[in-house]
Amino acid sequence: MTPTSTSVLPYGNPATAANSRTYSVAVPAGTVVDLALFASSNVMVDANGVVTFADTNSDNIADVGTITGAKFTQVNGINLSAQTKNDVTSTGTVTFTVTATQAASVVPVVFSKADGNDQVDLTVPLTANPDPKTATDSIGVGGVTIFTVAQAGLGASTPTVATFNTTENYFASTSASYNYDANDTYQFGGQPITMTQFEAALVAGDVVSVSYSPTASGVSVFNMTTEATPAAVTAISAAAVNVDAGATINDVQVTYTRPTNASGVTYTLQRKATGAADSTFVTVTTATQAAGSTDTEFVFTTTNLANLAGGYTFRVEATSPISGTVTDGTQSGTVVIPGTPNTTPPISTYAAETTVAGLANTVDTGDVFKVVFSATMAVPAAGATIRASDGDGTIADLVNGTNATFTVNTAVETVNAVSRAVGTVLTVTITGAPTVVATGTTAGLQLPAIMIDSANIKGTNGVNWDVASSTGKTL
Repeated sequence: MTPTSTSVLPYGNPATAANSRTYSVAVPAGTVVDLALFASSNVMVDANGVVTFADTNSDNIADVGTITGAKFTQVNGINLSAQTKNDVTSTGTVTFTVTATQAASVVPVVFSKADGNDQVDLTVPLTANPDPKTATDSIGVGGVTIFTVAQAGLGASTPTVATFNTTENYFASTSASYNYDANDTYQFGGQPITMTQFEAALVAGDVVSVSYSPTASGVSVFNMTTEATPAAVTAISAAAVNVDAGATINDVQVTYTRPTNASGVTYTLQRKATGAADSTFVTVTTATQAAGSTDTEFVFTTTNLANLAGGYTFRVEATSPISGTVTDGTQSGTVVIPGTPNTTPPISTYAAETTVAGLANTVDTGDVFKVVFSATMAVPAAGATIRASDGDGTIADLVNGTNATFTVNTAVETVNAVSRAVGTVLTVTITGAPTVVATGTTAGLQLPAIMIDSANIKGTNGVNWDVASSTGKTL
């Protein structure tokens, strides 16, 4: 389908050339298809072009999402006003136009009518789960269209930021949108800053004094006069863990829900003796919110704390990227060191091949797999093993340091369009042929393969991975 790029358009009513976008997709003549608009957040396209859809209720039907105001206005020359259009018979090409009467971000999807149920059916996993899934229907996906308020005119204004997109380089108030680029001038309180600094501070609630030129060649001045105070971290928990697999449980994992803030906000983990004055909080470590990220769970880990009878209390401070305004977060409960052993085994909740280096349906050198866990994992030692079986009876081992390399993520990582906490993603890179334990009817370990056992793959609590109880074990 074309176009596949992202486009930002004004919304409006009635539909005009300025607030509409036309797509075209090649479909064999005589083929009957359906068209639907999806919320862009519910359709993911990875670096290899693989399309997955959200399925939050695990019914194996793609979630359309909320797209109020967006609609098709024309399909193959026939006027309409709807978010779906069923039973379109192709003449070789299907062409359609999309518009919106209010803010929306949509992706058009064309899909096969072969099963006749007017919905995008998804791959059924061995265990139902809410993660994005591939479609079983033949599909075509177009580029994202973002509909926002009309662009501001030439002149001065002082908008309060309501929405923004640093990938597409614009922000909008409730009444006008503003495009920006490297040709423009940026300030904070009248003092020069860079475009990168400006974007790092952009968040809803900022006030910007603008001298605006709506042409691409013009030079606009964006002076951020009020930087929104960062939202506080209010959901936080802390627990004693054994990250370094030492003799004593003297490490602490702090899990917190990061609020939606500017991308440049810095989060600082602090600790104090429980019961001590807040002035005694000391800084442990810091991390900066990644550009484009949203509120979700993140993890800080601190190791080798001294035994303390009364225990430790933690908090996470949020600091503005330019003004340095600090917002103190809610304090955690008390963590006593040394900790009590946690005997709950980790389970895997998602697994998939993310890089295909050789044959498409065979596990071979260069392939990469990601396995997501329910708990923080220790770094596997040499000899750690994953045993997998395929549909033709082959059973084979992937051995760390022999025919594979096992690593655990040391930073927040997005897997299958979901942000995963530090230490919860095991990456398996195949470096040689899997060690065959039982020979099937087809040579090699074929995909899909099911992980059936493991050795020396443990959580930071020292307990082995419970493969049998895991919900994500199909590669």
